Amino acid sequence: MDTALIYLFFYAFLLIVDLIPLMKRKEKKVLYLSIPIFLLTLVINLMASFGVQFPALSPMIGQLVKFIFHMQ
Repeated sequence: MDTALIYLFFYAFLLIVDLIPLMKRKEKKVLYLSIPIFLLTLVINLMASFGVQFPALSPMIGQLVKFIFHMQ
């Protein structure tokens, strides 16, 4: 729970420092990319702080490479 609060304060700081000036300058292209990335990373960090286990990507990537290059 402590890490969730740290993440929330950190993202609130990023919102104030980064996103609000972009909104004031009306930079829509940057906002269309920044806001979803910020939200996605916030959700992932909050899920990790509450103990959600994510699958390891290394074995999946290794199998994909073997499949693509027909390795055994």
